[in-house]
Amino acid sequence: MTFPGMVLSALYDVASRNRQDQAAAGLTRFRAYLAQQAVIRLFVDGTSGRGHQASSVRVLRKIAGDLQYGGTVELAYRGGPQTLAALQLLIPELHGGLSGVIGNTTVLVVAYPCTGRPVVTVGFTGGADDAQGSPDENFATGLGVGTFLRLQPYDWGGSPDQIQWDSSVWPYLDLRAQTVLGGGSFLRRAYAMPAPPPPPWGTYPPAYATALAVLQWLTKTVATGDLHLCVTTGIRTSAKSEIGPPAEVIFNLVTGLQASQRNGTNRAPGSRSVVVVNLDDMASGARDIAAARQLLDGGIADSDLAWLEQEGTTVRIQPHAAVGAQEVYAAWQTRNQYLRPRRDTSAADRAHLLLQGADLATVQAEVTWLKGTSDRVLFLPIGPVPLPVFDYVFSCATAPTVFEGQSTANLALTLGNPYFHVRRRAKQGAGGSQYPSTTLGAANFDT
Repeated sequence: MTFPGMVLSALYDVASRNRQDQAAAGLTRFRAYLAQQAVIRLFVDGTSGRGHQASSVRVLRKIAGDLQYGGTVELAYRGGPQTLAALQLLIPELHGGLSGVIGNTTVLVVAYPCTGRPVVTVGFTGGADDAQGSPDENFATGLGVGTFLRLQPYDWGGSPDQIQWDSSVWPYLDLRAQTVLGGGSFLRRAYAMPAPPPPPWGTYPPAYATALAVLQWLTKTVATGDLHLCVTTGIRTSAKSEIGPPAEVIFNLVTGLQASQRNGTNRAPGSRSVVVVNLDDMASGARDIAAARQLLDGGIADSDLAWLEQEGTTVRIQPHAAVGAQEVYAAWQTRNQYLRPRRDTSAADRAHLLLQGADLATVQAEVTWLKGTSDRVLFLPIGPVPLPVFDYVFSCATAPTVFEGQSTANLALTLGNPYFHVRRRAKQGAGGSQYPSTTLGAANFDT
């Protein structure tokens, strides 16, 4: 290396080591500061999904784990029974109740606002939106804390990142306006998380026994290298699906994986069969699974029903179809031809879709079928699981993970594995969050 490159490189090394030393010293001081607090409060928001709750619970585990806090954390939740149920799912140490222990940290669940509770020095959150009709909500006041660190899930633009004080004179500091923190780029700062360890499989409530037996066996099986594991979230029963009609999302996911396993009609060198584990709620998904099977077998989608109709395996244009029926029919013909290059290797023959609740024996039989060749896909809906299990299974994925949540994006960034961050339907088009930021489809190709 020549001048000035070697000088700049040396300066960078010194600066980098200095930043690391400063960060380590800061963590030491922060750990000592927390140790002086008998009680701290953590706000858990009542958002409709579990993303904000999961983000706050990850902050809790950071405090109890890496920061070795030995006092009491009061989880102050908003949103009533729905939020409480989410907390009891995410924190199995609560055992379905209002108290528990994580490491040396005592956890108590209380309702927000914390009116009448003693004022404490500090509080935190991993996700807090302003209440409807209440811009610039002061959570420090509602929690009864002197200082409140309001963090948001990764790339969550709807609400600010702040330090708040229980004060009407200087109520908050906007973290995204601080140059030392990167200004507006602070929005896309993921917070560090330790690598998820194997969970204590046998310690969770009996309601999870079937799902956890399957996941424990699958993660060990995938580790042998015979199969790929793809983990997904966001595929839910029709009324709740954030990323599109479940049948069509399953179809796109399965056929995308199948395409990666093939070069034309031949198996791609080094390809492996894939088990797709969906860690979201499809308990009432029998109709969606049946519709996905129909799509894989060359049938029509719900979104085609304004133009096409199907009777058995025959698809035709409706007698009084809306404008554009010929184009929709031509698109179906192209799709059907792609799915059936040869009858013995059709997409439907290479994919099995199970219903949520399959037991270990059923899954083991399906995995035996998967291993029969290297170009098959099994879609396995598991349902929601405790957060330590979710994080560990997610970390075991060997194929790109697929999800829509911002809290899950933070986990994906921490793990450093390939992933697809899918936009919610409400944010499709301009804005919203997606990674990769550009995806390819049939419209990008001439043939």
